Amino acid sequence: MSVQPGVTYKRYAANGVTTVFTIPFLLLDASDLQITLDGVLVTSGFTLTNIGNPTSTCTFTAPPTGDLLFQQMIPFQRLNDYQINGDLLSETVNRDLDRLWLAIKQINRDSGRAFTVSPLEPEGIPPLPVKGLRASKVLAFDAFGDPVTSNLTLAQIEEQPALAVESAQAAAASAIAASSSESSASSSAAAAAASAASVDGRAGRFFGEVVMLPNRNSSPNGVIKADGQLISNALAQYPAAVADLQSGTPSVPVTTPALWLSDPTKRLCWAYDSVANQIRVPDWNGKSAGSLGPAFFRGDGSLGFATGTLRQDQIQNISGTLLGRGYVTVGGNGALLSGSGAFSVESKGGPSAVSLGTLGGSNANADLATFNASLVARTGTETFPTHGVGVWGVVLFGSVSNPGLADAAVLATSYANQQAQLNALDAATGFAYVYFNGGSEGSPVNVAINSRYEVANPFGDHPVICVPQFLYNGEWETCTPAEFGTTTASYGVLAAGRRDKIVARTGSAGLLINTPIGQLITTPTYPASTQTALPCRAQVWRLKG
Repeated sequence: MSVQPGVTYKRYAANGVTTVFTIPFLLLDASDLQITLDGVLVTSGFTLTNIGNPTSTCTFTAPPTGDLLFQQMIPFQRLNDYQINGDLLSETVNRDLDRLWLAIKQINRDSGRAFTVSPLEPEGIPPLPVKGLRASKVLAFDAFGDPVTSNLTLAQIEEQPALAVESAQAAAASAIAASSSESSASSSAAAAAASAASVDGRAGRFFGEVVMLPNRNSSPNGVIKADGQLISNALAQYPAAVADLQSGTPSVPVTTPALWLSDPTKRLCWAYDSVANQIRVPDWNGKSAGSLGPAFFRGDGSLGFATGTLRQDQIQNISGTLLGRGYVTVGGNGALLSGSGAFSVESKGGPSAVSLGTLGGSNANADLATFNASLVARTGTETFPTHGVGVWGVVLFGSVSNPGLADAAVLATSYANQQAQLNALDAATGFAYVYFNGGSEGSPVNVAINSRYEVANPFGDHPVICVPQFLYNGEWETCTPAEFGTTTASYGVLAAGRRDKIVARTGSAGLLINTPIGQLITTPTYPASTQTALPCRAQVWRLKG
């Protein structure tokens, strides 16, 4: 019998009613057939008919339900052995040849389930990495299209969605909390996907390298803004950086997280908090709270200054001398003869003379001494060395070791820079309560009518929004200031920021009145009588700007 092209399997969606199924491919023996139901091998409960024909039939005793699959599975073996001068019967030879062709069809079917390269690549590709190197890894392809494995293990990959969600939620919360943000929460969520990147220190850059960027829009892969920001989930995202920072011989200046915050001269160091699992980036750009300002880069020299130390600006000493005369004469020169260095002497005479004293009834001429550093040095409103302006960045990683469809290097860099933006946003906004007349949260104090109170602005001289409140019947209530009546009396309280203070001014006739006419308050009902002494506080929001 000839062997025709065609499939060597048949799949049915068994419905629990049908018992007879057609097998539309040639089977030479019943043992060449494999039956599975929902992936489970079936070896009994059925009968086969018409084996040896182009189609055969399988009849089940009980109707099956589920994914029913028939496949040809010929054992790769040869059972017939031809003898010298023996019979060469067509039936025997044809059966053997049919079996070979059926086996070839089976191999062709099975190879169709494997990865193959294009026919235009007859050279093929190298074999996969050995088992020990690919265990628990992800298969990828390098720049030449050859198979490689990533550095990320399956366990690390499974952690990434949760880390991305966590970072996205944090970014979204920061964006919602602010009236204005440098980037939207959606871009923060996208940047949070950077946590999927596993990185090392290759590609021509090294961990901690300080890089000058032309502006804040420049973000080369692996380079983040050196703004003193915190990088969360550090161990999972940047294991090589954490290992370096925790080693006995780190390749960058390292300090403790506490000292980084308390000592501004340590702000050019890195720090790792193993409890919070956060990397603190150096603040070369002077962006963190309490910073001494942007830093210049210079060699350590031979004066014993430690790397990573921020030295405050200074100017070389400017000096000068004045030489005086031994005596002065009436109508003659003044008391100063000459000046050197930063001093100059100008002889003054005539009507512009400054009175030095009366000698013989006449004024002696006087000299005017001036100190001008610009005579010997370049001067201005700041002291600094020769420099160019840009943005400092630091290398957090080099090449990405798990290449794929997503550009993980871009994501990782974007995520780290997003941390700097969010930290800056958090530092630019805030909220606090202030209590007037010496009160506190645990012990608020009454304020009187027609009075003015001052407390320190919790945010220095930054602009704020204030909402005053009174403690009435155990609840903090808000009211509007009011002014009405035949005597133009005022009620309520006004609170506002004034330089570095929060000022409260109470009404001349009352704090809370007993009528909605003229004043609105948040109490369920208006007081029975006008209140003239109540504890007072203010809600204070720091504004970004």
